[in-house]
Amino acid sequence: MKLTSKGQVTIPRALRQQFGLHPNAEVTFEAIRRGWLISGRVRRGAANS
Repeated sequence: MKLTSKGQVTIPRALRQQFGLHPNAEVTFEAIRRGWLISGRVRRGAANS
């Protein structure tokens, strides 16, 4: 993944599909000892909300 000049990253489609991430999903970036942890909160049944 690359960071754009606007500070945005694109999560690859395969990962978005695997983890059920849809537009407007909340994603958290957390600094950990060996790098970054990226986590998303998935609300079941809220695919297009």
